[in-house]
Amino acid sequence: MTSNGMSGRWSDRMSKGLIGKGILALTCAAVAVTALPAINAGGGLSLVTEANAQEARDIDSFYEDLSPYGDWVEHPGNGYVFIPTGVSPDWRPYTVGQWIWTDEYGWYWESEEPFGWATFHYGRWGYDDDYGWYWVPGDEWAPAWVNWRDSEDDSVTGWSPIAPPRQGYAVGYVATPEPAIEQSWVFVPTARMVSPRVYQYAYPVRETVVYVNRTPRRWYLPRDRFYVNRPFARERVVKYVGVGNVPIRKVTIVDRRPAWGARSNDAIFVYRPRYDRTVVVRKPPRVVKKVEVVKKVKVEKTVIKKDVKKETDVKKVNVREENNKKQETRKEENRKEEQKQQRREDQAKQERQEQKAKQDQKDRQDQKAKQDQKDRQEQKQRQEAKQEQKARQEQKAQKQENQEQKAQKQEKQQRQEQKAEKQQRQEQKAQKQEKQQQKAEKQKAKCENNPNKCN
Repeated sequence: MTSNGMSGRWSDRMSKGLIGKGILALTCAAVAVTALPAINAGGGLSLVTEANAQEARDIDSFYEDLSPYGDWVEHPGNGYVFIPTGVSPDWRPYTVGQWIWTDEYGWYWESEEPFGWATFHYGRWGYDDDYGWYWVPGDEWAPAWVNWRDSEDDSVTGWSPIAPPRQGYAVGYVATPEPAIEQSWVFVPTARMVSPRVYQYAYPVRETVVYVNRTPRRWYLPRDRFYVNRPFARERVVKYVGVGNVPIRKVTIVDRRPAWGARSNDAIFVYRPRYDRTVVVRKPPRVVKKVEVVKKVKVEKTVIKKDVKKETDVKKVNVREENNKKQETRKEENRKEEQKQQRREDQAKQERQEQKAKQDQKDRQDQKAKQDQKDRQEQKQRQEAKQEQKARQEQKAQKQENQEQKAQKQEKQQRQEQKAEKQQRQEQKAQKQEKQQQKAEKQKAKCENNPNKCN
């Protein structure tokens, strides 16, 4: 395709409102972060803010940026496309790198490949039997241009690059966010999703259809906020790998491409220039016109069909698609019926559990009532025994007190009797002495009257 042809397609898109006034600027919002001292120390990086925002670049500046890492060829539908070199034969997009959770954009793909800053955050990846994997330039940035799938038990997670439009460059959000081929889906155990070099844990490509069937849930990038990649919450992965293995990173926009893995404390550095797509697109400085001489990267058992524009093949494809739709409808109906059955079983199970819980609660209440009654009886018995013991002690004390009073009374009476007896003896003695004295005096008087009788 020539530059004029490319210019004509872009003009058509302008007339359809996809370009607006001829320039579609990518909003490069500055991330509000605190100044990090390590930024300037690690290669001269500087923060990009509203005050020092970079001027918009031409979209064809990708030619010079990516030429060291691959070939630019002319595609009949998408114009000039990029084919990476120096990758493994079984390479697929979004495999050589790591998924990182960011506070602003959700899941961000951090690529280890030198062309990753561009090809995994701008444009789209397509696949063709004649071209293999190829990248179509685009003007909008996203944390990752992918779709997602996962299993109902969350144990398997998959993602696939969104295919480019059939004609022209990838402008804004694509109308149909579907993968180019089924084999572009990358499936890994959820426990390995955030591991570095995640391709080491990916299931084989030949098993793609197995995991597509095992992962019925799908998520797409939102049309109005495609720059936010939050198909599922961070906690879904945390429950498999632990909260410490899924840190929350802050995104720091910088003015030049940082080295892979460049980070500072809890931040990652993202190079995110703005691109203005002009009407005239110049030809890359070095274009391999014959795609046959380009080393291609292909997948096993591609599902792409050639010459589908022929009427007979179109009919076959339509019949096959209709059958697939019917199968999908039957599967969906079966799945809904299974879900209904599962809900009924879950409801019955829940009712049994609630009934059992009620019975257990009633048993516990009855047991508690019996125990309370037993405790009350024991407490009553203890109180009665205590009262009885207290009564006995009081009776004993009263008896002892009576005995002491009786003893004191007897002792007092005895002392009184002894005193009376002593007094009586003394009186008797005094009476005797008085009698003796009276007798002596009488005798003396007799002697005095009759001295002869005294001699």
